[in-house]
Amino acid sequence: MTSRPQIKRLASKPEKIELPTRLSGLAKTHRLIMIEKHKEIQFMMLCAQIRVDDFKKHRADCQRDERIEKRRKNIPVDKS
Repeated sequence: MTSRPQIKRLASKPEKIELPTRLSGLAKTHRLIMIEKHKEIQFMMLCAQIRVDDFKKHRADCQRDERIEKRRKNIPVDKS
């Protein structure tokens, strides 16, 4: 028996053609607004990260100071 070469069918997807619904000036303005929003979001995320880092640093400093104070209290003092 001879085998026939198999024909591979590519799934054809309908291509989406978008018609411009906005005027070019309005699209440019919208793009500029979106860019500014993204900048604000990035700035807010950066500020939030800085606050978290500051909180962690402050907490670590406080814990370190508390441990030092505990050690000082536990050292016996010679009364001779």
